[in-house]
Amino acid sequence: MLLNGLAWQPGRGGVSTYIEELTAALPGCVRDASLLQLRIERPVPRNHPPGAISVVGWRRSNAVGRVLGSHMGTRSAVFHGLDAALPFARRGPSVITVHDVSVFDHPAGPRRRLAAKRAALSHACRAADTVISVSRFTAERVAERWGRDATVIPLAPRPSFRPAPRDEILALRAKWRLPRDFVLGIGTADGRKAPEALSRAARALDVPAVTVGPTLFDEHPSRGMRHLGFVPLEDLRCLYSAAAATVYLSEYEGFGLPPFESLACGTPVVSSRVGAVADHLADAVTFVDGLGTDELAQALTRVLELDARPDRPTLSWEHTAKATADVYRELGAQI
Repeated sequence: MLLNGLAWQPGRGGVSTYIEELTAALPGCVRDASLLQLRIERPVPRNHPPGAISVVGWRRSNAVGRVLGSHMGTRSAVFHGLDAALPFARRGPSVITVHDVSVFDHPAGPRRRLAAKRAALSHACRAADTVISVSRFTAERVAERWGRDATVIPLAPRPSFRPAPRDEILALRAKWRLPRDFVLGIGTADGRKAPEALSRAARALDVPAVTVGPTLFDEHPSRGMRHLGFVPLEDLRCLYSAAAATVYLSEYEGFGLPPFESLACGTPVVSSRVGAVADHLADAVTFVDGLGTDELAQALTRVLELDARPDRPTLSWEHTAKATADVYRELGAQI
């Protein structure tokens, strides 16, 4: 069993979370974990846990080569492209995971790189024996564009994402010089998020806004916001726990992990209806259908007045790994 993890970037984004947590949970769902191998483009992490899937390095490449290089043929009982990357020269059954179809639905980035990603995704969706999607929304987009039925296997918050104790929250506030009460915004500068809406609503309510995410607002920070940039996972867990509420405004998502992570840390969420959020968190999240200041401010007011902690999401990586192992078995893997 060969798992293509070329898209792995430690601690960043939903795809990397998927690669890390799926490969950590899979050994507990198979009879012989030595049959599983993860290929990555980076050095094997020093803290790679004993008994986990073996990790082998692949050759490094530039941005376009990272997509094209993932198509190198290799022998394996089943090949799993963890980010919709599939060898052109197939030598056995294959499965891909499609996180989203944003390269077609919400394109961004250099034209050549975008063309390579579109070609890779189209090839993978047409050629794979089985397609896994992370949400019903993504499955619908795969069916509409390529006519393929996808098996929906959702993601989950990291097991470590739980309410942080008071002393850790106090240390985090001191480290980042945070106000006692603030709303937390999550996102990256990919054109999908709406930081200005959060900035306007926070100013209307006279509540400080703190944002995190690689490159978010780096060039044009919104007035009245404190942007922390990229933060380590442990700090992110504490930020979720320390915030009065998390705001997740996005125009397009394949899944949308931050609302799940925030709820796992005990913090309520205001979110747009994207990805899998409405499917799994319909009764746990306060939704906004637009980006108007009044609507968002009203939603935030309702959330900030809540006294009880929200329920923790029921999704788990054990469920994701078991469902994925079942797909491998359906393709003939003896694991």
